Amino acid sequence: MNNACDMDRQLPDYYNYIRKLEYDIISIVYIPLLNNKVPNTTNWKEFEKTSIKKCFKIVPAFSNNKERNLCDNWLKKCINSSDNIDCISGLRQYVKLIKFLNINNMDNVILEKFYENLKIGENLNTAISIRNMLNELPEYLASRIHNRYMTNHSPFTAFCHYKESIIIFDGFALNREKNSYKLDVECYESGYDLYFRSNRDCPNSEKNIKAIFPNFESLKDFQSEDENDISDLFLHLGFNEEEKVIHIIDTLLKELSMKKLEK
Repeated sequence: MNNACDMDRQLPDYYNYIRKLEYDIISIVYIPLLNNKVPNTTNWKEFEKTSIKKCFKIVPAFSNNKERNLCDNWLKKCINSSDNIDCISGLRQYVKLIKFLNINNMDNVILEKFYENLKIGENLNTAISIRNMLNELPEYLASRIHNRYMTNHSPFTAFCHYKESIIIFDGFALNREKNSYKLDVECYESGYDLYFRSNRDCPNSEKNIKAIFPNFESLKDFQSEDENDISDLFLHLGFNEEEKVIHIIDTLLKELSMKKLEK
């Protein structure tokens, strides 16, 4: 199951041993991690190949396409049937281990195909160029936002491009309030993380930001990462959602400006 090789003539030796004990062999169940592994029959005799083939069954330990497998059709049913907590715990850990091995195996399959493709023509140089561009992508995404709001970030009083891939809108304060608020936009290869938060340097600040800014359209999809600390709101948007990022920032700037004008 962990991609170990079978011993030389392992199955025929098992088969012949059980036959000598005068048992009937109903089935030989072979359990690789996935069903793409089969025994090596190079040193098998012809009658062994014929006899074993009749009762040989491959049951993969795990399957992504709902075929019969050890995890779903045996181990999980054992877990549901058992009332022994130690047995249940052991079986659950075993299922987790098999799933972990499967993920690693799939990664190796993908890497093997990728490796073979890299050896063709200029594919390696192309891949290196793409990797370098991906490394520079977060900074480019941040620069696009920076250029758009460099001279248009009011009512925030401070604005900067921080650590190459982070844009910070800072210094928004309501009338008669010492506390201030900020918006951080962190850019990654996979997309954007937006944080709207109160300035933690201000003592006695209101913790519930949505209570301070009720009915803000721009904040409706933001959530708190910590139920016990709702002074930070967070939203993740995907790589293809730059327009939504811009829409949220534009809307937030308008709503904050209107909020500040309220008496």
